[in-house]
Amino acid sequence: MLRLPPLVTKMAGVLGELDTAMHTYAALAEFEPDDLDVGHAIIDVQAQVAKLPQAHANLLNHFKGVRKVRDEEAYEVFLADEVLRKEFYKLLAEFARLLATALATSDWANDPKNEPQARLYKDDLRRYQKLRTAVRNRYREAVDFEQYEARIRKLLDTHISADAVEVVTKAVNIFDTAAFDRAVAEQSTPASKADLIASQTKRTITERMEEDPVFFKKISDLIARAIADHRAKRLSDNEYLARIREAAEQVRRPKHDDVPAEVRADEHAVAVFNSLNNAIGGIAGPQGGNIRSVLASAALELVSIVRNLKVVNWTENVDVQNAMRNHMDDYFFEVIRDQHGIELTPEQIDMIVDAVLKVARARMA
Repeated sequence: MLRLPPLVTKMAGVLGELDTAMHTYAALAEFEPDDLDVGHAIIDVQAQVAKLPQAHANLLNHFKGVRKVRDEEAYEVFLADEVLRKEFYKLLAEFARLLATALATSDWANDPKNEPQARLYKDDLRRYQKLRTAVRNRYREAVDFEQYEARIRKLLDTHISADAVEVVTKAVNIFDTAAFDRAVAEQSTPASKADLIASQTKRTITERMEEDPVFFKKISDLIARAIADHRAKRLSDNEYLARIREAAEQVRRPKHDDVPAEVRADEHAVAVFNSLNNAIGGIAGPQGGNIRSVLASAALELVSIVRNLKVVNWTENVDVQNAMRNHMDDYFFEVIRDQHGIELTPEQIDMIVDAVLKVARARMA
């Protein structure tokens, strides 16, 4: 009978343990059992476990700029930056993957010398998992972590005593007042409430920017300044929350106090007026007077042109859009330039008409 050398027998035994672990722990899903041979399996697992201390250090070092080490709020504020959050998720996923591999490897998991380190790793995994859930809720991210969520849940359930992995709620529509208010109420501090409101308001602004670029940029800038002032300690948490609430309310219920009264009743005309005022509002009239009233009349007329000429799927119809463009060109040359004496070059008119049509396509499709 052929007798295998002791080393080969030992390696085969380890491989058997590894095969069982791989079927038990979802955290090892990236390894394919059929693709592993004895030598490479042992080398690969040992190499992976050897990376665990550095992965842990990388995760901790990501927060070296946070002064208050055990202040959860400080960590959440630090992760307000999307780039830092994404890097945190990446580092946490790598740490969790390697820890799962280590805990599924009997030689490492059953070695008494590794017990203190394993306890530290488990505590930190639990802590940073809670942080990840908190910031995803706070900044209401629409990110698919389904595969990672399953692995991390299995790891926590199997090896670590921890609260259940929370299912992060989806982004909340700021126009759904009841649902939005409930989401805000779930946050525990004024700053976290403000951050949630700011993140959802910015999301809405991004989605609707082309409907009124001037107005939404103004609100976006207000939010950015409030965030910067709060980070720089120029605003208290309560002042920050009040300012962000005000910005969100302007998006939900715009008053448009800064536009002429004659266009306020027509949201489309308001957006077109903002575009015209942004392009040529600084130009003085022929007698050096303000041209806002001229631009208000122009906004109403340009919206009327779109309404009169639009047909089903007009935003995909080049002929219809060219007809709108021709009517708008005529209005600028015959009324704005010839009647009101506001000198605009053909190039300027083309740019303004392009901007107006872009707003119309976003709002009046």
